[in-house]
Amino acid sequence: HTMDAKDFSSKKLTGTIITNPPYGERMGEIEEIRKIYKNLGKLSKKLPYWNMFIITSYEEFEDCFGEKATKNRKLYNGNIKCYLYQYIRKFTDKERALVDSEKEKKKEEKEIIKKAKEVKQKQIEAKKQDPFAKFIKKGRR
Repeated sequence: HTMDAKDFSSKKLTGTIITNPPYGERMGEIEEIRKIYKNLGKLSKKLPYWNMFIITSYEEFEDCFGEKATKNRKLYNGNIKCYLYQYIRKFTDKERALVDSEKEKKKEEKEIIKKAKEVKQKQIEAKKQDPFAKFIKKGRR
């Protein structure tokens, strides 16, 4: 799926982005790729608990991105020498507690929704079994 980094957002606290943006060999426009890499760096700041993995042959990537990679691996994409810049987020105990509480909250919300659906289904079933339910109109006595 293709999307401009500046347009991406998420409500999720954690996640992973893996991207293989243009290198410049294909685009030929250095300023354009520098802008793309800068936007990826801005995205990284907006999503501070997300891991990012970026493959590029552009050796000045970290300068444009605005952050030194946690890990950097040299690899080849065909015959093009590239680098896999890895931004692996590590959490402090306080941040980990926040992430865990967010996950727990989501789990609880899903459980509440599940129970509400079960109650609604039981009400529907009970109505089907009540022979007088079709004669009782809401709001009238």
